[in-house]
Amino acid sequence: MSHLAGRNNGCSLLFIFLIQIFALRRYILENNNKNSSIMVVCQDSFLLLAVYDNLKEYVDINLPYRWRRGYYIDTISFLRQAIRNLIGQVRRFRNHSYYAKNSRFKKPKPPNGEIYIVHHFIDDQSFEKPNNLSSRYFGILPEWLRGKGKQVYSLPWWLSNLKIPLDEVFHSLRKSNCIIPQDWLKIRHYLLSLFNCLISFRAIKKNIPYSKNFDITKLITRERLFHLGNAISLSEFWVYKYILKSFLKNTNKVTIYNHFEMSPPEHVQTYEIKRISHIKSKSIGYCHTLNSKDYFAYHFPKNESKSRIFPDLVLTNGEINKTMLINQGLSPNRVIAGPAVRQNFPKTESISSVKRDSLLFALSLDPESIIEMIDHILYIADWIQSDLKCSVLIKPHPISSKKSIVEQLGYKSLPEGWDFWDKEIYGALARSRCLVALSSGSIIDAGLSGCIPIALTRELNVNWNCLDSIQDEFSILKPIGKYQLKERLEEIFISNQKHYDIQTSLIRKKLLKGLNPINEDKMEAFLN
Repeated sequence: MSHLAGRNNGCSLLFIFLIQIFALRRYILENNNKNSSIMVVCQDSFLLLAVYDNLKEYVDINLPYRWRRGYYIDTISFLRQAIRNLIGQVRRFRNHSYYAKNSRFKKPKPPNGEIYIVHHFIDDQSFEKPNNLSSRYFGILPEWLRGKGKQVYSLPWWLSNLKIPLDEVFHSLRKSNCIIPQDWLKIRHYLLSLFNCLISFRAIKKNIPYSKNFDITKLITRERLFHLGNAISLSEFWVYKYILKSFLKNTNKVTIYNHFEMSPPEHVQTYEIKRISHIKSKSIGYCHTLNSKDYFAYHFPKNESKSRIFPDLVLTNGEINKTMLINQGLSPNRVIAGPAVRQNFPKTESISSVKRDSLLFALSLDPESIIEMIDHILYIADWIQSDLKCSVLIKPHPISSKKSIVEQLGYKSLPEGWDFWDKEIYGALARSRCLVALSSGSIIDAGLSGCIPIALTRELNVNWNCLDSIQDEFSILKPIGKYQLKERLEEIFISNQKHYDIQTSLIRKKLLKGLNPINEDKMEAFLN
């Protein structure tokens, strides 16, 4: 259970490091006679040594002074991170167990018959409706299933994103027919989960074969240390092994719904329900949004779908996603197009009736993406205030720190006319003429809302443009660089408004055709 195994290049840097080394080697081979020397800057000592191992036969390399010290420091930092995360996770388990116990009035009993479980990511907005836990990614699915007379349970998970006090959280969860993990766990289950996560780095083998004349030993060492440093948080999901075994003991049939991202949070429960012999099980992975072709997890090796961690069925939010997954190796027999329960589909009249004069920046969760976006904003911030003279909205990721963002911008507070948008993004899109996105799925919401989208390029990583599957049809969707952003905004707001309005209208029509709005027929796909 690792990001490397799922090819999650949003978390594992091994993939982009390989691309960078390949690109550098190609450049050297093609330009070796043109340059007397080249300076290569590596902020990661493992990458530095991997560059050395794979380029030393083509060119003389001078490693920096005291490179060994950097290597040891980076190694120790991963180990320190593992210790910090272990301490933090133990505290988290203790706190959650305490508040779960305080909110429990009677011993829970395992359900009988056929049940449906929704693996449910929660944030503060999930608790807006009393006694009804809302779902950011599965939308109306739990309510719809209950309306069909199904016995539905939510299996909640969250990160460090909740600001609501834990006593309120657990009382709300108990009113919402949730599986409270702590009700089904004993101390030994916590210890086993922590232990299994700590030793799981060994599943990443040291001698993974790659290709001739390419040595990835240092990158694999780094990946093992990275996993050791971060894997302890995955114990949050490892405990599902023990929870499901107890919770499902009286059940004869279970269907479980997960995100489909090939990431660790969805693996344990998919694997475990297939191991329970006395029940008939089915796992459904739901693609809740369009994703970039740059996401390596959605490129499928042959026979991967035979793995026990792979869902029995993949459900997408429309034909665009379905076509992309099939083109990238997923068997057509394992995927169907369902409804887009996460997306909002504003009506045409509501789009045209609102004055849209703001500029919206949507920030990703990825720290490097945030830094690059902030660099882009700072480069044109004075011009926005002096020439563009429009209000600016900044939409952080729901679990990001606004204080950290302001500090990275170099401000004590945001400039006059600039504001954070804390609510759902649709309200901000309704007020904005243009959205600027970097590695963010919000560009899809912009297209559906008639807000002109701008995708930015990454400097040291793949672009992660979530609309790259249709960018060849619409030139304005192709990512632009830092130095083209000012010109593009000037065209959108001042000199070439009509062109961008027409293109955005066509993009919206394309998305409306390729994503499936919610209706009864499409919702039936969840019961397929």
